[in-house]
Amino acid sequence: MGTYVWSIHLHGCQCWTLTKDTEQRLEAVEMWFIRRIMKVSWTKRKTTAEVMDMAGYKRSLLNTIRERRLKIFGHIISSGGLEELLWRAKICGNKSRGRQRTNLCFLICDE
Repeated sequence: MGTYVWSIHLHGCQCWTLTKDTEQRLEAVEMWFIRRIMKVSWTKRKTTAEVMDMAGYKRSLLNTIRERRLKIFGHIISSGGLEELLWRAKICGNKSRGRQRTNLCFLICDE
């Protein structure tokens, strides 16, 4: 795929929440890009597999997104900073009865 399309399309993908619907949309847009690059019209009735064979391309968009998300997760965990502490944090104490007071402070336990 073109350099600009790839980099623009994956901007900020480390933070995305991937659902089945999002994955289907990403696969659809990837195929749309390939069809545009290969100049294959929808009216030619070519299947996705035929277009992929013509292009000599295998789908890699979702795999790239997953790799980037794992890489940023590894950086967060290995940094040992506030992000890692928040990722592993547990809230200590018991909840009192009744409506809870709005409190932005919480205790972090190392368990």
